[in-house]
Amino acid sequence: MLKNIRIIIATIALILALFSLFSNFSMLLPFVFILFGIDEIKERQKAKAFVYFLGSAFILYVGVSSLLS
Repeated sequence: MLKNIRIIIATIALILALFSLFSNFSMLLPFVFILFGIDEIKERQKAKAFVYFLGSAFILYVGVSSLLS
């Protein structure tokens, strides 16, 4: 069961990463990092998950602030 969830999350992250690569739409990058963080939590590697979530929050902040200015 856990392996299936991990495969699904990895597939979704891959699809989002490829879409943002080919369409030059970089606002999907934080969501890919969130999915990577969830995957690391599933593997019980909380330090890596924290780094992914922190990076995602920073990218979201920079993206929103650049859109509003």
